[in-house]
Amino acid sequence: MATSIYRVGTDIFDASTKQRITGDQWNSGAYKGATEVSAPKTSLQETLQAKQTALKNNVLSSQTLNNGLISGNPASQLPSSNTQAQQIYSENKMNDAGNSMVDLNKQLNDIKAQQLREAESQRKQAETDLKTIQDQKQGEIDTYDSQMNPLAEQARTQYKTMLDSIAGVDYKALVESKVSLTNDIIAYSKLMRDELDQEASKPSLASVKQGRQNAVKENYTSKIATSEAAMNAIDGNFTLAFDIMDKGANAINQLTTDRINFLNMVKGIFDQKESDANTKVLNLTSEEKDLINNAITDLEAKIKNVEENKAEIMKLMETNPLIAKNAGLLLTDTPEQRATKLQDFYVKNPQYTPENQEYIKKMREKYFDAGITMNDSIATVQSKIKNSATYQRENADKSPSVERIGTDANGDPIYGTYDKATDSYKPITTGDKSIISPSGNAYDLSTYATDPKHAQSVQNIINNIGKFNSIADIDAYIKSVQPNSRFTGQMIADVANANGIGWEELVALTQLESFLGTSNVANNNNNPGGVTWNTNFPASLKGTARPANEGGNYVKYATMQEGLDAVAKQLARRKVDLSTTTPATKKTQAEIAFEASQKEKEDKVNSIKQEQAKQSAFLSGLASEILTDEGKNSAVGNNPFARGKVPVPLPFGLGFEIPYGADHYSGANQNFIGKVQQLVDNITLAKLIEVKGQGATFGALSDSEREVLERAATPINQWVVKDESGKVVGYKIDQKSFDKEIKRIQELYSNNSVPVISLEQTIKNNPELVAEYDAIVSANPNLTDEEILQVLGQ
Repeated sequence: MATSIYRVGTDIFDASTKQRITGDQWNSGAYKGATEVSAPKTSLQETLQAKQTALKNNVLSSQTLNNGLISGNPASQLPSSNTQAQQIYSENKMNDAGNSMVDLNKQLNDIKAQQLREAESQRKQAETDLKTIQDQKQGEIDTYDSQMNPLAEQARTQYKTMLDSIAGVDYKALVESKVSLTNDIIAYSKLMRDELDQEASKPSLASVKQGRQNAVKENYTSKIATSEAAMNAIDGNFTLAFDIMDKGANAINQLTTDRINFLNMVKGIFDQKESDANTKVLNLTSEEKDLINNAITDLEAKIKNVEENKAEIMKLMETNPLIAKNAGLLLTDTPEQRATKLQDFYVKNPQYTPENQEYIKKMREKYFDAGITMNDSIATVQSKIKNSATYQRENADKSPSVERIGTDANGDPIYGTYDKATDSYKPITTGDKSIISPSGNAYDLSTYATDPKHAQSVQNIINNIGKFNSIADIDAYIKSVQPNSRFTGQMIADVANANGIGWEELVALTQLESFLGTSNVANNNNNPGGVTWNTNFPASLKGTARPANEGGNYVKYATMQEGLDAVAKQLARRKVDLSTTTPATKKTQAEIAFEASQKEKEDKVNSIKQEQAKQSAFLSGLASEILTDEGKNSAVGNNPFARGKVPVPLPFGLGFEIPYGADHYSGANQNFIGKVQQLVDNITLAKLIEVKGQGATFGALSDSEREVLERAATPINQWVVKDESGKVVGYKIDQKSFDKEIKRIQELYSNNSVPVISLEQTIKNNPELVAEYDAIVSANPNLTDEEILQVLGQ
């Protein structure tokens, strides 16, 4: 039964069911001892309904009332005392007060909610007003910025250009050049004075002496004028530079003119008649007249040639002030001398050719902040361009078109083409028979050549080329690799574009096949791609024979342009569809560990190769020194006298030898013997390694075993002469035979021929290496026996 009740007015309710307790229920004693609790708050409607229900349920008959009065004892339900009555009254009032408080709180909450709604509306209106003001202000700012920002950016750009241009000037190099020219001028002046003094002191006819002195003056005047003019041209003062060249040419021409005048005077003296006679003072033969006339003609031609040389030198100075000076051009050079000097200079310094100087000039103007000088090589120019801020700004938004993004299940690399829309790479497949270029093209070269490394070689060249951004880039690359190539950037671009291939792959393939069209095969057949003739070609196109181990013939094209086009068509037919995709795979830890192991072994191979090359170079160089060593004369010979010693025979084996000659006392003799023994010891050690590789299992070598090895390594060991203490004091052999053996050793090691152990014998003698050998060959099938031995540590 319920244990809690509450009152509403005069009615009593069950707290758990919220039902009014009837008089019968109450009188039954079911709620005796129940705890009275506060009445729950109910709405007016609920209270009315409860009242109506109670009225309906409380319709009592007279009998029921009588029974109730008799058995219910109503008097017992009344308050038992005034105190209890007051308590009940107080509780009822408290309930009424609580209900009133609830109503008041509700009214207060309604007022607060209304005030909050009004405040929120006011706040939103204030925000709207503020936003309108801010938008107006921002509009004014934007209008100001749109007017002022372009002007500010223009000012910043001009200022940055000025700073970059100043920063790009190599002032140290300019100062060094001017100091060098100043030193040259001083040196030329001193040399001219010394040579003039020497000519003046030589006894000779005055005319001969004057001629020699004039030649000295002309030579050094030309050198000094060229150096002084170059100094001013470096500063950009071409007016003064050309004025100096004019003065130098005039000084030389004046000397030549004086000589012409002298010859004309001599000629006139012999032609002059006496005043009172009809005969000449002297007569000249026709040969003498011809000699004088020829001399005058030569001198007049010389003046003309000086003017031509001056014009050529001034023209060169406008391009680069140092070309004429460094090429050694003189105002007095003949046309042939000038042409030869320039040709030799251009061959040694291709950056100074007119075409390359024009290219460098354009690059200086375009990439003013790169620090390019007119004396830089083409490769240096390209390197500086890539490091310049201008170039980096140009290429800031350019992403590489192709990137290696992983490996496939076979371990072959996977490349991806860059998709700017998704800012990601779309995978494309390629392998060791394929190439891919910066243009985004891929090619299958598996049928182009029999060399298994052919495609990789082409790819390496492509990687080295990078990306051609212009035809000028192609020209610059060709000149840097093969200046004598007949290819031009325009030829490459036209042919590649016509066949739908990239510039880089066409250049790379022709560079590998014919060194950009300069090989004998390319020149004899106009075939820069090494294309092989077959029956599909007309017989008239059958060219020179291929190497004997390859067989067949090359195709012979009519022109180099036609041959280049054929190479492009060969590439175009081998294009790979870039839409073919292969998902990149993530390497497992085992794969990563295996690759690291292979890399370590490859590094070990390379390290051993380097050490082997160093050892070979050392032994070859040591042999060369021995051949020319001055101590040889006192150490090599068939008898003591030939070795610079006098034998003193004594009985009982007590004889000795007395050395003579400076070599025995200067140390040259012992120095020579030390070198020879060092060479012999190294060769003997190499022979020991070789014999061990063939199956020999030496423990501690006996004297006889070592002697056998020494004789097998080189006969020098058999020629050794030792003193009583066992010290080597010479070699009992004639010098011709000795030199022959040293030359054999020199040639042997000049070819990097350090003896190595036989791979077959090593595996046979060391069966524990079989497993490691199999792993090495499986991972690196192209390694030579020597490289495998080095990886095995043998």
